[in-house]
Amino acid sequence: MTGAEFEEFVAALFSGPGRTIEKTETSGDQGGDVVVRQGALREVVQAKRYAGAVSNAAVQEVVAAKAVYGCQSAWVVTNAWFTSGAEQLAEANDVELVSRERLQLFLESGRPPERRR
Repeated sequence: MTGAEFEEFVAALFSGPGRTIEKTETSGDQGGDVVVRQGALREVVQAKRYAGAVSNAAVQEVVAAKAVYGCQSAWVVTNAWFTSGAEQLAEANDVELVSRERLQLFLESGRPPERRR
């Protein structure tokens, strides 16, 4: 699966009843790949298809994207895992992280992802 295909996969993962999915531009997306609308709530999602650990740079980017796209919450979704630095930064900025294991749980449930916090 390419990075672009992973972004499409993540967009489909977040779709569901009452949700509108908007894909951002492929380049110059300011750190956000998908914007999810559900009622008045707007969430930005960054999809990271990696072979190794996702660093805190991904969290920094999605925090910026949250402001750019006027969202109330932010997510980073990966097929891999996160560094401890990424986890610390996400906690400090209320960014929801979805690693390979949690992604598998969402797939098995058949429901769109929901925030833990």
